[in-house]
Amino acid sequence: MFSMSPLLFRERLFVPYAVTTVLFLMHNILCFGKELKVLPLPWKDSRKGTRGIRMVDASMFLYAAGGIALLLQLASLFVTPPSRYPDLWPVLISAYASCLLCLAWLYGNWYQLMLVEETDVVTKLKAN
Repeated sequence: MFSMSPLLFRERLFVPYAVTTVLFLMHNILCFGKELKVLPLPWKDSRKGTRGIRMVDASMFLYAAGGIALLLQLASLFVTPPSRYPDLWPVLISAYASCLLCLAWLYGNWYQLMLVEETDVVTKLKAN
């Protein structure tokens, strides 16, 4: 929804956007409150040949990402862009949202590749 906010604001759909965003945040906090703050990171110790999944506290990253998104939203609503750059806020919001989506995509691919290595090792061990 965040990346679509410039379009929704242009169409005067601020109230549905705000209500949907608040409901989404409340649902995630109530249902996944503790799980949202932890990020599973696969690791491999090359010296010992051991592998595992370590849970890393990602709450500061989530708070920072949400805070920056909130600041961009508020700035797009209350701060008028310079006349030279009339589409400043939509471009900044789109660039920030695409950076977050790219980070999530990279993490997801890296995580899946690490799990494939683990399942290959387990399969080879079971075959022996």
